[in-house]
Amino acid sequence: MKSKTLLALICAAAVCSACDDGRIEEKKVDFKGGRSVTVKAELKGALSWHERYSLAVAGFNETSDYAEISKVIEPGSDDMQLDITLSGIDTDVTHVDLCMINRLRKRIVTFRRIEIEKDKEQQESNLGTIDVGMFTAIQDNIFSTTCAACHGATGNAAASLFLTEGKSRESLVGIQSKKVPTLNRVTPGDSPNSVLYQTISGDISSTWHYNHSAEITSADMKSLIADWIDNGAK
Repeated sequence: MKSKTLLALICAAAVCSACDDGRIEEKKVDFKGGRSVTVKAELKGALSWHERYSLAVAGFNETSDYAEISKVIEPGSDDMQLDITLSGIDTDVTHVDLCMINRLRKRIVTFRRIEIEKDKEQQESNLGTIDVGMFTAIQDNIFSTTCAACHGATGNAAASLFLTEGKSRESLVGIQSKKVPTLNRVTPGDSPNSVLYQTISGDISSTWHYNHSAEITSADMKSLIADWIDNGAK
């Protein structure tokens, strides 16, 4: 028994001695790995968003709206220079977006997309000047694509409500509704009492010429409009 104890002590001393003289080396692990994409741009309107959203550079695969990897941008001013690198991008990521994500890292809107080049470990893209304002996102992703056909694209606007680029905000904010004269189309800070939000989220327009609730079915887009109004309709 004594010989076994003595042997154990000798082995322990040998290990400690090896540590002291540096003969045991640390194993170096590369925690990043993967590919990297550097994104440069001049951003405008970066501070206009509701706090529920984050401006980010994020990597996605072809089938999911949830980011596999992301880096949140913390804007110091409304207009800012962006120079950011997203590292550690796995092979299943097919594109990197400059986008707005929610708290679950779900993509809400994309401003620019960069396709991943499989044969490159490092990529760099200069995206130029981009308006990332909250209202611009609503204009581009909702009004221009869904509403403008009836509200101004042909020169005429149903209910005299223009939702075309350059005219929509002045036709909405603080303007009395023709359909519901007791309310404004948009009252900043009060989405429940704004006719725009009532129209897309309920059946208030079911007795009008057209039921508008059928147009915008995405819960994310409805929330986007509500949050824009509650954030001051800037």
